[in-house]
Amino acid sequence: MKIGATRVLTALALVTSFSTRAHAVDKLQAVGQASVGFTDNVHSSPDEPVPDVPERSSDLFAVLSPSLVYAILTPSQAQTFKYTFAANLFLQEYKATSFANRLEWLGHFSTSDRTELLLGAGAAQEQPYTSPTLADVGTQTLRAAIPTTNSYLL
Repeated sequence: MKIGATRVLTALALVTSFSTRAHAVDKLQAVGQASVGFTDNVHSSPDEPVPDVPERSSDLFAVLSPSLVYAILTPSQAQTFKYTFAANLFLQEYKATSFANRLEWLGHFSTSDRTELLLGAGAAQEQPYTSPTLADVGTQTLRAAIPTTNSYLL
């Protein structure tokens, strides 16, 4: 019977988390970042026009990135769980707007006086060019799922 690495890491995180819970200090924290910028090439188009590739265009954009971080600290370990939502919003070229979700886990374990173990895992999902979610309802094309959604395991 094969046991996947993800299941082993999940079991390890749960066992170490519950077994030392009596001496643990934990904290939930909300973190956020926001920035505003300008680009002269929204679609990363080449200098020379290419068929079926949008021409160079400039626009103002905003990047919004709120996160939730949950950390557990014991004398022998520290674990961090983090969820981040990122939105890249364009003012005029709204079709270039994109969204992303990211989950991360980082575990730092003291295995002896001289050794430590650092483990991490993550998953990301991105939805580039998801402008229909911001457009007027009457102009949206109805779909079961956004066909440009990509998911990654890190």
